Amino acid sequence: MNVICMDNNLTKMINQIKQKFCLFPQSPLPLNVGIWQDQALELLWFDQQQIPRVERLPLHSMSSARQYLNKQARMTKIQWVTAILPQHTWSKRLILPHLLSSQECEQQCHYTLQKEFPLAYEHIWFDYRYQPIQAEQNPQASQLDIVAIHQQSAQQHIRQFLPIKINVLDHLAYVLLRAFYYLCPELQHNNEVLWLYQDHQTTIAIQDKPQQCQLLQKTSENLTALIDQYQQYYAPNIKHYVLYRTANLSSPLSKQYDWQLLDNHLPLIPLGCALWGNGSAMSTKKGNYQNVNETRS
Repeated sequence: MNVICMDNNLTKMINQIKQKFCLFPQSPLPLNVGIWQDQALELLWFDQQQIPRVERLPLHSMSSARQYLNKQARMTKIQWVTAILPQHTWSKRLILPHLLSSQECEQQCHYTLQKEFPLAYEHIWFDYRYQPIQAEQNPQASQLDIVAIHQQSAQQHIRQFLPIKINVLDHLAYVLLRAFYYLCPELQHNNEVLWLYQDHQTTIAIQDKPQQCQLLQKTSENLTALIDQYQQYYAPNIKHYVLYRTANLSSPLSKQYDWQLLDNHLPLIPLGCALWGNGSAMSTKKGNYQNVNETRS
């Protein structure tokens, strides 16, 4: 067998080429892979150059998805992230006059859930996100969003992805907003934007207001009816209508609205899932839903 010797410069160049074309970042940190089912099993993650990569597989091909990602990612630990629809959750936003530590956030969540959540405390999984508020009247103000779900509902939702083990289960509102803000960063802090999402299963209108995250979900494909109902509920001041529609949805759009249509080459829900925990304003503070009797790491 002939042995080919390479000098250090050539070895370095080859390693750079390998790194450049690597689809998966070689990092000790977990790799977020967003996963969702619409008309296909959709996976999205970010490569070493922070470029989103997409894989679409037939529905219910969880074993193939897990084998494919494990083979491609090699030594990288995969963290599977998916979303839960709003109708399965309970949420509350608290505007507080002072800042909280992590321990105080936990205590506030426990107190609020025990007082207001309609199900038995020991059967709750919950999560929260916390952030200071830039308020002129009170620079110490902060915002605590609490989301809770019945443990049985969460486990039932997660089972559909077996044998893939879901590591993070996030609220769909936060997932969508993260993805929208990634695609339209210039509109992130604009309270006059109505974000609209439509796939083959659901149609959603959403706004993140200082006092609450306003959301309306319908199974109908009629966007005009959804917007009319949203305006009746919330009486918002809307100047921009940003719409993401999945492929093969092409029902006519009302000319009374000035639509901004987003490119749908990236699946929006897996995108928002893959962005989980990246430090964006909409990331959850601590992680996945969790039994309230467990200790967070």
